[in-house]
Amino acid sequence: MFYLFLLAHLVADFMLQPLWLVRRKRGWDGLLMHVGVVLLCMLALIPLEPAARGLWPAMLVIGAVHLAADRWKVRYADRIVRPPFVAFVLDQAIHAATIALVLGAFLPAAQLWSPQASPLALPAIYAACYLLATFAVPIGLIVALDPTFQHASLAAAARLRSLVAAALVLSLSLFAGPLALPATLAGVVAATRRPASRHPLDSTAGTLAVITVASDARRAAPRRRGFSRPPWPPLHEDSSHPMRSAGVGALRAPTKGWFCCGAAWSRRSKAGRSPLDNA
Repeated sequence: MFYLFLLAHLVADFMLQPLWLVRRKRGWDGLLMHVGVVLLCMLALIPLEPAARGLWPAMLVIGAVHLAADRWKVRYADRIVRPPFVAFVLDQAIHAATIALVLGAFLPAAQLWSPQASPLALPAIYAACYLLATFAVPIGLIVALDPTFQHASLAAAARLRSLVAAALVLSLSLFAGPLALPATLAGVVAATRRPASRHPLDSTAGTLAVITVASDARRAAPRRRGFSRPPWPPLHEDSSHPMRSAGVGALRAPTKGWFCCGAAWSRRSKAGRSPLDNA
């Protein structure tokens, strides 16, 4: 369940929070609008996941803490914490910890953390990885590299380029296999040789940071099932397996015979005779 609520948070805090709303959050109207979007994103989980229907009190608590954390950030964070990127990371850590703690008070640990607890958990993990790579990281880099928004007029195009680059790199890392590394290196060379604009997100450092995080985001996503383990249970785990009663018995007898023949050959060879001498 945590992964579904985390995805709702990422959608509300990054996809559905444009720059004009970020600036308007200095007043109560913008702050309440943003928290309303956060609540709507969590409420949207109810028709998708039946287990979320009884969690509306948790949603209200998470929304209230989100309101308090954002109010603290816009009013007092710049006086206490510097640079602004530290306040950004601290704010996101508070939101993630709030989701985990509040849901932990309503749900057992297995239902909270296990990807098998909900059929939507694995898609939510993949979607969260994409949102982190394509939205959260570029916004965090803008806060870190351009804290005064001197290049605000170039930010929209730079974010779009970062979104496309991060999505391509993450998709290659997840699905392209051996082609991921050379394709990513080719993209890095092309992007760093000629920056698209003067925005810090398009600089060499910004491009490398976006690509590095996107390539590492695959570590948070579950690995695809391979063929390292057969789809049937091992014979020692399933005594009722038909191979134990039919095929394995037939295979073990000649195998045992060959081993016995080999042992006899070894003993006769040491005595200077061949097992075929008796034929």
